[in-house]
Amino acid sequence: EAAALVEPGSVQAIFTSPLFPICSKMKSYGTMAPGEWLPWMLELLAGWVPLLKEDGCIAIHLGSAVYYRGMPAISSY
Repeated sequence: EAAALVEPGSVQAIFTSPLFPICSKMKSYGTMAPGEWLPWMLELLAGWVPLLKEDGCIAIHLGSAVYYRGMPAISSY
């Protein structure tokens, strides 16, 4: 909705830290299953790309949590 207020082709950079789909418990701000996350994120990106300048970019923080089947881990990076 807010993207409709921004002139297309006027944004140099978009930085976002969206909800992370793999959470062991519900966060106070919400969470979603991995199968729901990708279509949601693709829908957001489809609205953001037209806002970018020709040489603009989108940076997505995907978190530091690393998932290994059956064992949660935190990336050292």
